[in-house]
Parts: sequence; C-alpha cells; structure tokens
Amino acid sequence: RAVTRSAARPRRSAVDRLQDRGNRDVAVADLGLDRERLDEPAATLDLRVGGRGRWSDATTGVALPLDGCVDVDIFPSPFTNTLPVRRLPELTVGRPVALRMAWVLLPELRVRVAPQEYTLLERRDDGSRWRFRSLDSGFIAELLMDPDGVARDYPDQARRV
Repeated sequence: RAVTRSAARPRRSAVDRLQDRGNRDVAVADLGLDRERLDEPAATLDLRVGGRGRWSDATTGVALPLDGCVDVDIFPSPFTNTLPVRRLPELTVGRPVALRMAWVLLPELRVRVAPQEYTLLERRDDGSRWRFRSLDSGFIAELLMDPDGVARDYPDQARRV
C-alpha cells in the first residue's frame, strides 16, 4: 500500500502485482481519502500485461493501447519508480535509458502511455541517485533511492521520514 500526498488532498492507493506464467496483473485501487463518503466502494483499475507485452483490462479482456510499456507508473506515487530502477541495476553511470510506461493518474484512474527516461547519476553505499525525465512533458526530477531502489527523496512529491 502506498500513501501519497498531492497539493490538493491526501490520497491512498493500493497496488498489487501478480506473476502467472508470463502474465502480470496490475490492480490499482484508489482508496480516495478525499471521497465524501468513505463507506462508498473504492474505484479500481485492473490491468493485465501478457508475456508479449500486450495490455488489456483484466476485468473485461478489452485490449488497451499500451503495447510496449514496461511497467506501471502511478501518479502521484514515488513508489512505482522502484520498478524501472530495479530493472536497470547494471546501467552505466550517465547513460540514459528510455522506457515506455503505463502511466496511471489518480484519482481518475486514467491510463496512457508515458515515455520516460532514467539515468543513473551515482552509485553510493547508501543507495543511488537517478535523474527521471518525462519525455512528453519535459518534467525532470533527481531521485535519491535507498539500497533496495525505493525512493528516499522525490522533490516536491515525497520524502521518507
């Protein structure tokens, strides 16, 4: 479970990842702490990506235009940056790598392709430093990650205390 904070209101989301014979299911639930009535059911988005990178709605089976996306990136959660950081551990310092991500916007649970770039800036005993760049918006952030690849500091988004 990830607790995230935006400028407007606090949000809470839950993410589950399951592996099954080359398929991955990604379930995103917006628990919506800013909902008027907390007894209402949470909104959910269930995605499935097959072994060949074909994405679909896990509930309906409808194909989604997310082919080629590597992982899911949930905004505004710093925790999904862990997925590409762990995927790229042998990366050469200073060499950017472009990835296509399935970007999920909370609280709307809208999903779209987001081209992103990760550059390992420094390896340290206490973790690593990365530059994240959104290739479609130009947003850039320098991320401090712990030895497990989890964000310790994501400027203007989150800071571990």
